[in-house]
Amino acid sequence: MPRLSAVLVTVLSTLGVAIGVLMVVGGPAHPAAAAPLAQTDRVNAQLYMSDVRDGDPRRNFGAAATSLFAVVAYDNAAGGEQFVVQLRDLSGVVVKKQSLPALGAGAGKRSIAVSAADFVSSYRSAISVTQLALSESIASVGTKCQNFPAPPDTWPIQLPTPQPGQPTPTASPPHPYQRWLPTILDPLDASALTTSELSRTLQAMLGMPDMAPGRAGAAAAPDLSAARTALEQALVKLQQVPGLLQPQQANEGPPIKPDPARGCMIVGEATALIATAQANIASGLAAVPSDTTGWAIPRTTASYQGSRLQACVQYNTDLFDVVGGQQRTTPADTALWTVGDPGAPALIFPSPDQTDRGNLGGLRLTYPDGATAVFATSVTAPGVNHQARFSAFVTDRNCLPVSGTKVAFSLDPTGFGTLSSAEVTPVEGVAEVTYTAGSAVPAPQPDHGQVTLRADAGDIEAATKFNVVGPAVNMRIIVNPKAIHRIRDRRGGVTVEIKDLNGNNVADGTPVKLRLLPPSVGYLAYERRVPGQNEPEVVNSGTSIDLITDRGRTIVPPSQSNLAGVYIVSDGRDGDVIIEVEADGAKANSNIVEVGKPPVAGVSIVSTGTIFLPMALRTSGFVRSQPIASRTRPAVSAFETPVP
Repeated sequence: MPRLSAVLVTVLSTLGVAIGVLMVVGGPAHPAAAAPLAQTDRVNAQLYMSDVRDGDPRRNFGAAATSLFAVVAYDNAAGGEQFVVQLRDLSGVVVKKQSLPALGAGAGKRSIAVSAADFVSSYRSAISVTQLALSESIASVGTKCQNFPAPPDTWPIQLPTPQPGQPTPTASPPHPYQRWLPTILDPLDASALTTSELSRTLQAMLGMPDMAPGRAGAAAAPDLSAARTALEQALVKLQQVPGLLQPQQANEGPPIKPDPARGCMIVGEATALIATAQANIASGLAAVPSDTTGWAIPRTTASYQGSRLQACVQYNTDLFDVVGGQQRTTPADTALWTVGDPGAPALIFPSPDQTDRGNLGGLRLTYPDGATAVFATSVTAPGVNHQARFSAFVTDRNCLPVSGTKVAFSLDPTGFGTLSSAEVTPVEGVAEVTYTAGSAVPAPQPDHGQVTLRADAGDIEAATKFNVVGPAVNMRIIVNPKAIHRIRDRRGGVTVEIKDLNGNNVADGTPVKLRLLPPSVGYLAYERRVPGQNEPEVVNSGTSIDLITDRGRTIVPPSQSNLAGVYIVSDGRDGDVIIEVEADGAKANSNIVEVGKPPVAGVSIVSTGTIFLPMALRTSGFVRSQPIASRTRPAVSAFETPVP
């Protein structure tokens, strides 16, 4: 990692310069109309950008934009809370950092103005401070080069090798070259780093629209461009020097010795180029008008590798809250925004805060009111959700949100729900549609019961797959142990896994009826804790019990018991136990039914020396239930297990 001098670290920290950073969309950023996120105690604060002071949220500003506003809308404030707004340019340079006026009690808005003049001012400051740091580090390198020691005859320097059974040899005093090398490498690395940063800042300033030919700042462009060229040439030279002072050794061949003479000669060449660049910077900045009011804010453009999108580059505005007089280091909220006049639709993302390359061509799916799934209308469990919200974020090839283009939405397969609209006009690139489930769900094949929602904008398309959860169809009865010894085990736990047609867990709270069918022995029971008693109370439920589902498994309703388990309990008789489960009108039971043979119970209560253990209730696979109490199933095997 490059080493920075103390002065360099200080000045770059003061500027807030981020070395080589592109503001790439992704992570925890939020769209302009996001819900309030920042919180200091009880206050809620939402950051967004607008073209009007205290105006409405905007994501994109036209290419002619000269000024805009960072707005913080807040509510539930006690009064006096402090926030700081920080805006960075596309290379990471802090364009503006300003404390908002203290919040008033209740709700309100606070805003700060940001203009192209702030960009020019921040670039001037960054150039000035980085030049000072570069002058310091390159001067230190030059000083170290004035009297460098000759490298040792043997290179690389070999430390004494310990011999078995012998005292560890004492290393010789460091060679003068060993002592000199770190003293030049540190300022050399700092010089390369600041040269790169200065070049990058010049490029950012040259990217201002008003530096173009025929604009107000055009006279400064030639000198600043020449300075940037000289800095790039100097950087190439500086990057050659470490390899000459401390060369890497090849796996084969003779050792490569250091060449400090040549390295320091190249340092001199780089120093001359830096001096030329600094002279050009001085003349170039002198040609920049002192009044840049009305200059345009630089446009944003996406980065590509050939025709492949690499990243959507956007501006970042961050909101920091101040607690105990100290600004927090993590933003409480972030607003992403772009500048430019959008072209034709070229890209579709799920939403403005999901515009990284991995999300290209996808749609955002959200459920209302904290729901986690969408259920067919034939699912009648209390409180289930039957709707989902889908959004598409349509942009041009530079990730600028497109307006005025219709987005068509469609379902595949059809007949398994409806959309609130088949065609939507995006608002700042965002098109949203509401899906309402139908009464049925798609069959498992060929797409595992999924529904595909497609969004088309002109010649581009995005799609996402999702599941609609249906009523109970597949059930698996789990009893442990399956052969209940009425003296030793006394009872066996019962759980039913219940899935829909496509293997999804049915809705939590689905009512389930569990019964013991004649001629079953035993009875059903559950436990509940009673205040003041160490042991749970066992409640006899007879031959039937009403249960509900939780994450696809049956439990005793919390209103009935604070313990979830259900049990088969011996009533003193030996015999078979036939368990039937019913949910959403579908039934299944634990009988083994073989063609041409009478039903055999899959669970039994025994007291003999041998336990008959049928293998019907296996631990994997689901039984597709039919609305009848018994059905034909494949033949199964059984074996006898001696009682220990």
